[in-house]
Amino acid sequence: MVDRKVIGVEGDPPMKQIREMLGLTQQEFAGRLGVAMSTLSRWENGKGKALLSSGQFKILLSDLEPHGITLKDLPDDLSRPAGQS
Repeated sequence: MVDRKVIGVEGDPPMKQIREMLGLTQQEFAGRLGVAMSTLSRWENGKGKALLSSGQFKILLSDLEPHGITLKDLPDDLSRPAGQS
């Protein structure tokens, strides 16, 4: 099991941190979530708000479970690091 990490506290936007933690390329992660790679890129650059369907969110939570990350560990906005508006 990978060390548990707090997502979105500092550094890159949370979606980028999540993708990198999962060891996926942008293309792989976008495919996993069923979004265009350009959409994922905007989320990772803080240029678009990550709005996930319930199905996409279930996939994300399922992928994070082996890393010890739960819903309560995620920030309210997956597009921006904490403290950015």
